[in-house]
Amino acid sequence: MSGVASRPSWRSSSAWWLAAAIVIAGGLIGLGLFFGLRARDSDPVPATHPSASSARSKARESRAQLEKRVAKQAAAELEKRRPIFVAECWKPAVAANPTPSRANYTFSLSFDPRGKENGRGISESRDALRTDVAACLRKQPLDLKLPTPPGVQVSVEVPFTLP
Repeated sequence: MSGVASRPSWRSSSAWWLAAAIVIAGGLIGLGLFFGLRARDSDPVPATHPSASSARSKARESRAQLEKRVAKQAAAELEKRRPIFVAECWKPAVAANPTPSRANYTFSLSFDPRGKENGRGISESRDALRTDVAACLRKQPLDLKLPTPPGVQVSVEVPFTLP
């Protein structure tokens, strides 16, 4: 024996192919991230689109102003449904147990950009619990629609008292 250990050659070894594959895959992932994030920053509404100017004017409305407007519209929509809530939820509960005579709830409402309700939570005040009414209110369909769509997903909380 000559005493010199033979080393594997990179050129003939499968390790070279593995290293090349890793470098190429990393490059492709980097390019995908670059172009994906770059596309995300571009304006999805072309300037010639009729709603482009309305989208930009809505962007000028602050988030606080938007939530205040949506909460006011949602309160009006809930008020329109008061007769249904009273007839289907309040009256049967009061017939079974007349106390307390009033109950305060907070509707946590979520609306999609088109103004259609897509989520609802209802909490009740601890000072006058009417869990039977709250359970009935939770079973009501998610069908609120805002008269002026917010243009973005928005969530608000609206106080509501029954009867």
